[in-house]
Amino acid sequence: MIPPIIVCESDDLNIFLSVFDAESYLEFIDVENNEYIAFDSNGLCLDLGVNVETQRVIISQQSPINRRPELLRDKIEKFMRYMKVNPSWIENATLEGLIEKTVEFHFPK
Repeated sequence: MIPPIIVCESDDLNIFLSVFDAESYLEFIDVENNEYIAFDSNGLCLDLGVNVETQRVIISQQSPINRRPELLRDKIEKFMRYMKVNPSWIENATLEGLIEKTVEFHFPK
């Protein structure tokens, strides 16, 4: 899996620079309730699980054939529209460009 890790919950979108950061931030109960969908930067769907003993979230990679870049793009585009990014830019951006812009929003310099 290739960071950043993108985690979507309904219309909300969070981005994490590492798997460890995502695992540390996500809530055990929300993962148990299947409230999130997670991707790596290539659109690979990630499995979210929990270690019941430690109540820790565990992120693992699904099969490489389970890529959903179109779904990831759709989620990021919705976020970009909410953030008032120029619609023309969104339409013409690559998935990589959309992810870079999302990182900039979450981690301003």
